Amino acid sequence: MNRRTRRLRSTLLLIAAALVVAGGLAAQATDVLRRMDLTSVNTRFDIRGERPAPDVVVVEIEDRTLNSAGASYPLNRKWHAQVIRQLDKAGAKVIAYDIQFSEPSGDVEADNALILATRAAAPRMVMATTEVAPDGTTKLFGGGLGLKYSRAVPANANYSNDPDGRIRRTAFELQKLETFPLAAARVALGRPVDTPPGDTAWIDYPGPPGTIPYLSFGDVRRGRFDPAAVRGKVVVVGFTAPSVPDLHTTSTTTNALMPGPEIQAAAIQTVLNGFPLESGPGWVDVLLVVLLAAIVPLAALRLRIGYALLLGFAAIAATLVGAQLAFNEGTIVTVVYALAAAVA
Repeated sequence: MNRRTRRLRSTLLLIAAALVVAGGLAAQATDVLRRMDLTSVNTRFDIRGERPAPDVVVVEIEDRTLNSAGASYPLNRKWHAQVIRQLDKAGAKVIAYDIQFSEPSGDVEADNALILATRAAAPRMVMATTEVAPDGTTKLFGGGLGLKYSRAVPANANYSNDPDGRIRRTAFELQKLETFPLAAARVALGRPVDTPPGDTAWIDYPGPPGTIPYLSFGDVRRGRFDPAAVRGKVVVVGFTAPSVPDLHTTSTTTNALMPGPEIQAAAIQTVLNGFPLESGPGWVDVLLVVLLAAIVPLAALRLRIGYALLLGFAAIAATLVGAQLAFNEGTIVTVVYALAAAVA
């Protein structure tokens, strides 16, 4: 190869590197591959495997409870009052009810029984709502004096889905009302929660559906459970029965959907753990795009193209391994744009 040809080849390689770097950074800036990047986060959860969730438990209203003798939907509020009293007696640290009681049930005696049980367990009672006025007030227990008398902590139980429909993050406040996971964790800690910068945080799911321990609502109501299963823990009560639509896709769902109460419990454990998952610094994401986009063209200035390509594949492998190791330690690095640039 003569000098002129080598010079032309070098120029073309440098132009190629510059174009790929620019394209990768432009794609990253516009977030065009967001869905693909979120899917890579799911894969990182799968590879990491299950982790313990020692501070939370779910009391599920499942099909067995709904089909039991005397049951009807919605459940009689006396049943909820009985569950609250059982959990309170067993030493639950917080009773977080992922069921909304905004309207009268039509049974005054049952409504009063639930309010009295809630008041007796306060201030360890957190009540969910998805109906919040612009000023942050709710109609829980009728709102106003009813909610004040119950001494329950109202909390917004809403979530927002990612572009692919999955729930991956929890907010700290929605519609001027503290969110359900944050309120439950705050009550459990007995102090305000130190939140990371921003309005939301990644939910550090301990595993697929069923990873967090479950107890049957019917068993708890009758006192047929081990008090040690709830003692000192945040207990989330809610529906898991498929007939009550509260099933969702998350970072760790594949064949089975995750019930809303388990999502809330996972988010509460995340808050109690101090938000162990966080996005990596933006400069790292930019650096990865630049390095992986430029490594093959620049290497080809000195090496045969085959060796340059091998170096590129090695860089891709190292990036994937490094991203997983970072995830295992609590840092989510954006890799899809760097990988796309490397392939380009």
